[in-house]
Amino acid sequence: MAEICSSFPTTGSLYFWAAHLAGPRWGPFASWCCAWFETIGVIFAIGAQAYSGSQALQMIILIATGTNKGGGYFASKGVFLCLYMALILIWAVVGGLLVIVMLPLVAPSTQPASYVFTHFETSPESTGVSSIPYAVILSVLLSIYSLFDYDASY
Repeated sequence: MAEICSSFPTTGSLYFWAAHLAGPRWGPFASWCCAWFETIGVIFAIGAQAYSGSQALQMIILIATGTNKGGGYFASKGVFLCLYMALILIWAVVGGLLVIVMLPLVAPSTQPASYVFTHFETSPESTGVSSIPYAVILSVLLSIYSLFDYDASY
């Protein structure tokens, strides 16, 4: 499946291939499950990576101050929890600020805020979408996929 998806890149390829392989009867359900597993995986992956990073920092501190038998500092549960929370906050704040600050700096041209929040391209002739509220909901979903993870890149 990975070879097929990489040979024919499509937007939402995981969901498309899950539906295609499950068949017409179970395809929508397979796509839905795939999307929810992806969302849950992304959410838990952030926590798991922060936990692993905290463990690595704990071991670096222990080795830098001496080994466990040599009187080195082994972080307590409270200190470990603070390391874990600090990593999550750093990733959230620094990552968010990096996107918010760098995006306007590297964008070749920008539109004014009035254009961004009031102009909608629904293209009903090509998409069939003519409802502006529906287009707004779809645009929010697109940003979620773009910011959290795009088609299971990890």
